[in-house]
Amino acid sequence: MMDEVEENDTGLEINVEVLIKCVLLSLIGVVCIVGNMLVIRTLIFFKYPKIHLYVMIGGLSVADLLKITPEILQNVIRWTHKGDVITSEWCQSIFYLVETCTYVASCHLVALSIIRCIMLTDRAHYSKSYVVHAFISSLVIWVLTILANIPNVKAIVKDDDYGCLRSASLNAETERNSYLKVAFSYALPLLVIVIVYIVTWYFTQRFFADSYSHRERRLSRMVTLLIVSFGICKLPHEIVSFIVFYQSRMVLTSFSNLKLDLDLSLNSTDTLSSDDMLNDYPNNGSDNYHLWGNIYEYCDILAVLDLALRPFFYAKLSYYFSKSFDEVINCTSCRKNNNASCSDVHQSREGAVRMGSQSGPSLTPLTVGREESPDNQCDDIIEIEDD
Repeated sequence: MMDEVEENDTGLEINVEVLIKCVLLSLIGVVCIVGNMLVIRTLIFFKYPKIHLYVMIGGLSVADLLKITPEILQNVIRWTHKGDVITSEWCQSIFYLVETCTYVASCHLVALSIIRCIMLTDRAHYSKSYVVHAFISSLVIWVLTILANIPNVKAIVKDDDYGCLRSASLNAETERNSYLKVAFSYALPLLVIVIVYIVTWYFTQRFFADSYSHRERRLSRMVTLLIVSFGICKLPHEIVSFIVFYQSRMVLTSFSNLKLDLDLSLNSTDTLSSDDMLNDYPNNGSDNYHLWGNIYEYCDILAVLDLALRPFFYAKLSYYFSKSFDEVINCTSCRKNNNASCSDVHQSREGAVRMGSQSGPSLTPLTVGREESPDNQCDDIIEIEDD
């Protein structure tokens, strides 16, 4: 009787833990969906300077928006063991969309690091040609990734308990595909980003730190935060995924050996019973497998959290995203007034330039254009006009 109570209590704890994970993942998904929809709204309807960085952020936001819903659905099905609610075709579609958007997001982060390098080393980086190149680059990333990921659809299988699986077996081919996925979606993009940052640091040594505008420094920090968040949130997921893979293989091998021993014992005259063999057989591998499987589920939540953090970085370090978010979230309607105030600041600066040019060479349009503004929110509009 006590064993039944303990078993029921354990089952209750598992159900509550799974429910907490599902609720937490759903809340992160809602934040991600709302945030990226606001980003796309800003890029389509909001008046802002069309620069290459915002174009690439748009491509990244589309990837995050398309990925988050099937990612959450896939994890909830796996955690609740309700794989029978979806069909094989639906499973392949979900997995294909998640995999494609994962590769697209990684490539866009690499592109953002390159754009940051251009922004900090090329003074003519506000040219319209850069915007066109950024749009074409984002489009090429999408098209190539969609086409290159089509062959992986055939490897996706449906399990009645866990939903979508990359492969039904744990052979060497599955291991190789797992390594390739981590390499192209995480390791290689980070390696390229590190190289780009080193090159950027080398070329920026010829510029003074004060020569960069407030907007350039702020956007540079935004790109850096996006990359750091990506690296930190994804690293535990990638490491634990391999641990779970090898633990699964070890448990499968252990049970295969146990089955072989039981078959041999039935055909032998040994007095050792099957129950004794089960009791003597080590079960540490199974316990470790369940432990790492539970850790892997939390790593899934951490990896999805990266998608929800990106809109916060956009709103915190970009004046235009912050203002657009504020209009929707706080229902503000002072955009015209703020633009008018920024125009007044710009006119006052132009007047200061004219006065300075009449009185002496102490002030030039270049120094005023690069001067730090007491009203940081107006810097974006003023600097674009100066350029």
